[in-house]
This record gives sequence, structure tokens and C-alpha cells, in this order.
Amino acid sequence: MSCSQEEIQQFIKAQENKNTAKKTNSNMTTLAKWLEQNRGETRPLQSIPPHRLNSHLCKFFMDARKSNGENYEPSSLKGMLSSFNRHLREHNYAYCLIRSEEFAQLNMVIASKQVELKRSGRGNRPRKADCLTEDEVDRLYSSGQLGSHTPEALLHTVWFNNTIYFGMRGVQEHHEMKWGDLKVKQDGNGYDYVAFCERSTKTRGGADPNNIRQVEPKMWATKENPERCPVRMFKKYFELRPTHYMKETDPFYISTCTDMNKSKKWFRGQPISGHKNVQSLNDYSSLNSNQHRTISKIIGGQAKRPKSTQGPVSPLPDPVSTMVSSQMSRTSSEQRESHTVNVSRGVDPVQGMFNNVYGGTYNITVNYFQNQQY
Repeated sequence: MSCSQEEIQQFIKAQENKNTAKKTNSNMTTLAKWLEQNRGETRPLQSIPPHRLNSHLCKFFMDARKSNGENYEPSSLKGMLSSFNRHLREHNYAYCLIRSEEFAQLNMVIASKQVELKRSGRGNRPRKADCLTEDEVDRLYSSGQLGSHTPEALLHTVWFNNTIYFGMRGVQEHHEMKWGDLKVKQDGNGYDYVAFCERSTKTRGGADPNNIRQVEPKMWATKENPERCPVRMFKKYFELRPTHYMKETDPFYISTCTDMNKSKKWFRGQPISGHKNVQSLNDYSSLNSNQHRTISKIIGGQAKRPKSTQGPVSPLPDPVSTMVSSQMSRTSSEQRESHTVNVSRGVDPVQGMFNNVYGGTYNITVNYFQNQQY
């Protein structure tokens, strides 16, 4: 049976990262608008001859600014170039914007523009996250946002542990998790751990079979601090899930029960509605089992970690809801990962993390508020 080009393209498109496709479409819209307004060019990009396209793109990147008039970050220029190249590749354009000699001048223009932007102070990543301290983790537990005392707190904690221990990137990887992705195992010495069977991610999409973690990601039990033991939290989540919703292909994150009097289970068979630093993630994936266990102890509160240098902090008021995502950073002296946590009123962390967020790097910061009279 023959296969049409349309079927082939549909198959390829179906495997494309949704966030990458969204970025490509957005950048193409920006370029098409600029070409029409500034160069009088209305032809599709793939119909423009290389010498003319090189001229257009050189001018575009020399003048490139955001809609509010601000300059782009240097890394954004390379991102846009990749978007344009993806579009051309999908339409079988005979040249590559990144490697073809016909576009060597374009790449020199982008490199020069990046130097110019760097000299003007761009590219310093001013929003880079600070490390999560022991005090900040303690506040999340003491405020009741993390723990195993309520369905919501348990769900938050399971999500938080998955983010930190497995270095899960952004919303999509959490949303696509299945129940069969995590399994409780034991090593040769009888130590319990939760193993993560990683699916396709932005960092490891599957196109390169050799781009895999060298060590199976593990989350180790911390018996010295059972109240925060990640394996204990996972087991409790297992016990309180409905038994009919434990197939390997069932969603990992599910909704909490609205009426606790009708069921002994805390959760119901319904998925939650809605939709790091890469080097740190790669560093973590290359650690051996002993180093993974050390990290589990540090995050679980068994090993010494740096105390906050900001002085005493008032406890988080109740109620406070948490929006948590992860910016991983590695401290080589302790072979650990540290994180930052975002805390704000009125946002459920697990429900909220699936809404209106489309990839990128997510930072965890802790903001606390004093009760005030208005």
C-alpha cells in the first residue's frame, strides 16, 4: 500500500513538540508581518530565492526589536533563526539558514548583533533563580502546603518531589506523566527507591537513541525523616488512589475527592483538568546511585544544607496556595541540586500548573505575606 506525502507529513507533525510548533508559528508570524511592512515582501518564505532571502533576514536581525520597542535577548535571535529554518525545512527549501554558504553573511550578522546586545547589558539572565534553602522548604511544610495530612497537600508534595528529584521540566512533562512511569523498587541492600521511566522530553526527544540518561533516575527513601520521605509520600498516594485507575497508561496526576465522607480514597479516577537549567539536568542524570541517594537525603532534610542568609522569617500565613516549578542548579561540592519555590495566594499549585503555561524554564521562589488590615 502506497503512502502519500500528506500522510508522511502528518505523521512527522504529530511527533513534533507542541511548544516548539507554537514558537515556530509565532516567530513566522512576526517575520511575515515585518517583511510585508518593511520590505514589501508577501511571498511565502520558501518561495524567496536564497540571495534575496539572505538580504531580507540580515536586515530583519539588524533591526529586530520586540513589539514594545525593547531589544531581544541574544539567545532569542538564535531561537528565531531556528524557527525560520524549521519552517523552510518542512517546505523542502533547498538551503539551510544555519549551514549553507548562501547564508554565511546572515550568520555573521546574527553573531555581530549578539555582541552588540551583550555590550548593551543584555544576556545576563537577571531573572535567574536563587537556590532553595532549608528554611524555605521548612516553611512549605510548616504552612501545610506540603505534607501528607490532606489530599491537596499530598498531591502538591508528590508533584514537588517529582519536579526536584527527577528534574522534570515545566508543565508538559508533568501533564504527560502516566501511572506506570514510576515504580517502587529495592537495591541489593534492601533500600527502597522510586524509579522513573522517562518518556519523550524537550531535552531528550527520542530522535537520538544515544541521548539517554546514563543512570536510571531514582528517588530514595529517607528513613531518618519519615514525615518528608518521598518514597513514603508516593506509597501513600498509591494507597489512596482508586484501584480501578492504576493502569500503566492512566494519568499520574488525578483530582481530589470533593466529598470525603463518601469514599475512603482521597482521589478519584479523573485527570486534573487543563493543559533547569538543562546542564544541571544532564549533570543529575550522569550521577551514580550513591550520589542520587545523597541528593535524596539532602532534599529530604537528613543532610546539612546552607541556611538562609536572610535572617529569621515569619511563618507563612494560612491559607496560602503554592505555585511550584523548578529551576535546577547544582552545587558540585555536595553533588546536590537546589531549587527555588514560588508561593502566592489563591492559586492551587497542581491545578494551576496545567493552565496557560507553555514550556520554558520555570523558577521556584518563596514569597510570604504578613496579614495586613486594608
